[in-house]
Amino acid sequence: MVGVGIIETRANEESYKEMESWLEEVEQLLNDSGTATSGFLGGLSGLIATAQESDQRQAALQAHVEVIKARTAMGRSWEDPELRLGYEEQDGQEQINRGAAIRFRLPDRADRRLLEKISQVDIDWVHQKINALKGEIALRVKRLYARGIFARMRLLSEADHLKELLEQERQLGFLKEAGQSSAVEQARLVLEQLKLYRSLRSEFTAFENAINELVSLGIGTAQAQGAFQSENWSELIVEQLPARESLVTIAIRNSGDTLKYNREDAMLSIRLNEVKRSWLPSPSFFQLRWGDRRETGNSIREEEWGALAGFDIDLFDDHEEELLLSIRRETGLNRNVDLKELEQEVKSRFADVQSVYNSYEQYQAVYKPAVTSIETMLNENAAAGGNKKALWDIRDDLFDLEGEFLDMRWMLVESQLKFESSLGQLLSNGE
Repeated sequence: MVGVGIIETRANEESYKEMESWLEEVEQLLNDSGTATSGFLGGLSGLIATAQESDQRQAALQAHVEVIKARTAMGRSWEDPELRLGYEEQDGQEQINRGAAIRFRLPDRADRRLLEKISQVDIDWVHQKINALKGEIALRVKRLYARGIFARMRLLSEADHLKELLEQERQLGFLKEAGQSSAVEQARLVLEQLKLYRSLRSEFTAFENAINELVSLGIGTAQAQGAFQSENWSELIVEQLPARESLVTIAIRNSGDTLKYNREDAMLSIRLNEVKRSWLPSPSFFQLRWGDRRETGNSIREEEWGALAGFDIDLFDDHEEELLLSIRRETGLNRNVDLKELEQEVKSRFADVQSVYNSYEQYQAVYKPAVTSIETMLNENAAAGGNKKALWDIRDDLFDLEGEFLDMRWMLVESQLKFESSLGQLLSNGE
């Protein structure tokens, strides 16, 4: 039995050293001041700015603006002129006719107006899409930043807890030698250490994943790690939300359905305006012609010149205006249904955020003074040389409470993140 006890002790020592070594590496990474950043690149705002600048989709959309402009310019240009040549002999009259003409196809005035107006609508739509992408990136970066911030906060808290348990095990070893502790108590401590160590490894993976996902958005590793050096989790919270009605307006403005509807409605308006004025004749071509006519055996030539123009005239009603008005009515009705659904979603999430925030504020009002009082008692007991072992359970419960309080903070942050996602943009206390 003595041999078995020696083996168990050595195994515990190896486990102890492994956990302590890993804790040192993690704490060094979490508190490495060399990765800290400041100024424009620091914190959440710096991460968002870098990710937005690195997004290739915005560059692709900006390039599409140039395509729209080039296509419009091409549509406004004249087609190349057409050269017409003719030669004709009439046997019965022994007459020879020769002629040449050049015909210019004129750009359709209605098409030119349509192209210019449609291109402007498309350019405005692309710029709105770029702004929507920026908002989407900001929301994603904030969510990753929040995950990393809370993973780091949990890591620091649980690391302190694990060091406390390791210290308790060390002291328990001395008490065991003096016959004041049992192997059962030591086994319980080792199990708690292992569970906490497993939790720490999981949190560390979440922390690394947050950094890696930020890096995938074009943010440098040093900038991503440095942004987490501060534990200013409160910058993730909007303490004073705008009025509910203005939040509904924000959500409608940023909705992808709104962008699509506005573009379609603008296109319908352009088409309707052109249909109403389409009865005006529109020139389609202009032609200059020259020719001569000569009879066989006759040296006299008769020359002739001429000009010719063509016009498109819309005489027959093809019911296009009726169709466009019907489409607009249908689109408008569908739009009203979508707006109602979006409004209900915003109001529901607004209520959720307020409920979570009120619950957090009420719990915090009780939690903080109670924990401060207990910590004061523990410090006074330690200073008086009191029995530390008797207070171990209280210290463990304090760490558990701190973890639960962090979970409540995360619930608050997560509810606001979901709310901002439904709005399509980040909010600030100065919104």
